[in-house]
Amino acid sequence: MTPGAGPTEHLWQSRAELLAARAEAVPEIERQLLSPWRLLGRSALALVTVLAAGMGGMALQDRGGSDPVVAVVCFLVAVAATVPVIRAARRNRALFAELAGWEEAERQGRWLPTGALRPELRMPVDARNDADFDQVAIVATVAAYTRPWGVRLLLRAVPAGLGVALGLALVLGGTSELPQPVAVASLLSGGYLLLSSLVVAGAATRHAYRMTRRYSDLATEIDALDLERSRGART
Repeated sequence: MTPGAGPTEHLWQSRAELLAARAEAVPEIERQLLSPWRLLGRSALALVTVLAAGMGGMALQDRGGSDPVVAVVCFLVAVAATVPVIRAARRNRALFAELAGWEEAERQGRWLPTGALRPELRMPVDARNDADFDQVAIVATVAAYTRPWGVRLLLRAVPAGLGVALGLALVLGGTSELPQPVAVASLLSGGYLLLSSLVVAGAATRHAYRMTRRYSDLATEIDALDLERSRGART
């Protein structure tokens, strides 16, 4: 594919070329997007942010000694831990957009010349005139149905849900009768954790929704192709 060009902008020469590139690109995108290790790293950084902000707030309670210095260091650590989390969120957004781009490219590329299409890459629309249409349709339907509930996608929801609960607890704790520095630190760290967790949960939900819609569209498409085949058989 042309460097810098998205799947919908690339000038594909054949359907075979498009589907082969899609089969190579999509698993790699999903691997990056749903990697448990990346998720664990981002969760750890979010926890570091919360702990550092809390320690900084407690250090500000005591005005003497080195506590102000400790507080400044803690807040700097919290800010530093936030930066890669924000970068990861932007990267995830780009990856989700790229996945949607490949789905759109597949739909746009249905009028391309077939080319040397590998049998295992065929979509139902590619097999509409083949004897194994029913088998291709079943495989595609099962894959589309199970993708929104994949283990890796569900794993993303676990820390996001925990982050929402912990962030809400910290925000509520910050509004209680705590010493002011601790209350401010609790509000800031809780707000950050709550917002970042909602962003992760929202992105995963939108991705699952898109895949669910894809399954629904595919089922409608297969029904239409099946009806077309039945009419062709009668004539």
